[in-house]
Amino acid sequence: MPTLTDAQLQQLIQGITQGMNSVREEQYPYPEKYRGDRSHPEDLERFISQVKAYVVARGITEEKKKVLLAIGRLTETASAWAIPITDYMYKNASALHGDYNMLEKFFTELRKAFGTEQIAEIAMINLQNLCHMGNPA
Repeated sequence: MPTLTDAQLQQLIQGITQGMNSVREEQYPYPEKYRGDRSHPEDLERFISQVKAYVVARGITEEKKKVLLAIGRLTETASAWAIPITDYMYKNASALHGDYNMLEKFFTELRKAFGTEQIAEIAMINLQNLCHMGNPA
């Protein structure tokens, strides 16, 4: 039976590790970016689901890292919404405010800002706009 040199063994281990990491990357991609488009609350739920799946797949257990991952995937209106959270962290030695110190709390606040609670408000605004278009004052 042939034996491997230390260099060959290390090369084999490195190849296996790289192969496992590439499969993991493909199976659990980074969550898509979330823009904060209130007219599409289903995008928010998809984003939340992707963040949760990524956190579980990567074995991320520290709440601050989970929240920072989610904040890092926000863009446009949603990232502007998160500015006070990151400002608070900057001023308080990287501590998260109590309303955002756990991923579920963060998602609750994100839903309040962009989620299904806003659907009725958006529908009312759209209805008012339609009424004004059909009957300008």
